[in-house]
Amino acid sequence: MSSPNLLNTMLTHEYWGNLRVIETMQQCDEVPERARFLLGHMAASQHVWISRIQGVPFTMEVFPDMQPEACRQLFEQHHHQLMQWANDEQQLQTMVSYTTTTGKSFSNTVEGLLTHICLHSQYHRGQINQLLKPLVDRVLDVDYIQYLRSL
Repeated sequence: MSSPNLLNTMLTHEYWGNLRVIETMQQCDEVPERARFLLGHMAASQHVWISRIQGVPFTMEVFPDMQPEACRQLFEQHHHQLMQWANDEQQLQTMVSYTTTTGKSFSNTVEGLLTHICLHSQYHRGQINQLLKPLVDRVLDVDYIQYLRSL
């Protein structure tokens, strides 16, 4: 599978998984604050990386206090932009120089940054599902293989 096709699939899984976590949250009488916090961080992190790739200052806190529905809206907006980049072979190889929130400077390709977005979200989805598991009958599986099997 070429990089654009693999990233396309990974980013579609990323979006699918984020929506499934929100769906599980909707089953809860009360969503744990930590789970909501992590979901907001996932949405804000996407915003930060998109801003860095575009070369503009980011306008969100990295750890915002956001409701799941606001996160869903951001995930949808971000998904469209991320998919455009994932399907542009030349864009994927573009180097992006950026400064972290701790002031360190780095450069990575757009391809590397998009891959990071996918893996970062998967890490936090696992944390969120662990927090939600005692509160619902069943958490929705967000593994990549489950996404592939759903196609």
